[in-house]
Amino acid sequence: MIILYLVVLLCELFCLALNINVTDLFRLKKEMIAQVNQVAAEFRKVSNRQMADTTKRTIRENVSISTQLSKISDKTVELINNNDSLKERERRQRQEIELLQASETLLTEKNVANQKVIFQLQFDSDASLYRHV
Repeated sequence: MIILYLVVLLCELFCLALNINVTDLFRLKKEMIAQVNQVAAEFRKVSNRQMADTTKRTIRENVSISTQLSKISDKTVELINNNDSLKERERRQRQEIELLQASETLLTEKNVANQKVIFQLQFDSDASLYRHV
């Protein structure tokens, strides 16, 4: 607004120096004000259009990023669930291994005891065969 006032003031001084009459001066003043207003309106229009384009682009980017984040979040939940199930499976397998190892130890002890009995029976059997011969 200050610039407009200065332009009009300069125009008035210029017109006085050139000896232009008052009606021409007012007409020129109105034309200049109209032209400055038109330029300002065009500037606002272009600025608003650019702002709208920037806003639209920003919204599109936000939607795209939100979609990507949603997919990543879904995949993360899926991986967490998969990890939990694998941990549970590992826990059950470790328990099973412990039980099988305990059973193996017990069976080994029984097997050793049974082999001792078999060897003792064989020995006794062989000894009784030699006594009867």
